[in-house]
Amino acid sequence: RDTRVTIAGTNFGRNASNLIIRLGFTYTCRNPEFSSDGRSVYCLAARANCANIVIANNVTIRNTPQGALATYVEPSPPMFTERLATELESVSNPPTSGGDVTIYGAWFGNDPRQIAMEVDYGGTTLPCPSISILRNNVSIVCSGVQPFVGSVSAILTFISNSVPFTITAAAPVITSIIPIDQTTNGWQLTVRGLNFGTGANVYVNTDRGACNFPNVVVAHSQIACTMPVWYGTVMVRVMVAGQESPAFPYTYGPPVIFSVSTGTALNYGDTIAIAGRGFVPGSTKIVIGGYECKEALSVPSSGSASCMVTTGSGTMPILID
Repeated sequence: RDTRVTIAGTNFGRNASNLIIRLGFTYTCRNPEFSSDGRSVYCLAARANCANIVIANNVTIRNTPQGALATYVEPSPPMFTERLATELESVSNPPTSGGDVTIYGAWFGNDPRQIAMEVDYGGTTLPCPSISILRNNVSIVCSGVQPFVGSVSAILTFISNSVPFTITAAAPVITSIIPIDQTTNGWQLTVRGLNFGTGANVYVNTDRGACNFPNVVVAHSQIACTMPVWYGTVMVRVMVAGQESPAFPYTYGPPVIFSVSTGTALNYGDTIAIAGRGFVPGSTKIVIGGYECKEALSVPSSGSASCMVTTGSGTMPILID
């Protein structure tokens, strides 16, 4: 919508059709006309451009009667009928490694030199290194935001109007887990992704317990941790400063047998001890010669299991399931 702008001054001339009125650096105020006493000029401007009038003394009026060029620059801030306050609608989420923040709203003007922004990084306040106009009056970009996790406070100032707001870093995302299908007997896995931060307030969870001893080995993109002993497929999530990633599936590999204490020649009543990895206490079965070994079954850890043979004799295959 248009709003009527009133500019008071002198030496405007007598022919309003010869007036050229600039608001700010580029915008032309339309349909100029004089007041009845000749001391004011009226014109029409879009509301979004009214904020530019408050640029220090930056209203230029030209009157060119009979082809002669004369320029008048208002010596003090001009008057206008309406000024709307800067409004914020939304703020983009920068990566935890820092970068650009885009701010959307209204009444930002079209000159980045009039805009200032400060960010409080947990007690250390720094100005935005570079501000640019993405779209006149409605969106700006702050480039060079420092790395952070979670949320930080900021203040945007346009001329004399300051607006506090919050910037929230992008949530973590898992892209892969390596090695793939690895059995876990104290094995360390690497979770790869985005927005992991640098180490503080980082957790890796599964639906079977925590991935222990999380350590950010590459800032913002890689975490090493030890998966809980389990089997099958679990869903893995990374949490950084209270923000949780979407679930990512990880499938355990099959258990592996390293050695059997009695060799492979078994007799009724023998107790065998099996060393390996990927055994799950309470869930692992030992199958000997096609028969499940249930007597005196013991799986004290993910690397050892034992039971007493109650069927078969001779050389028999052993299966850990």
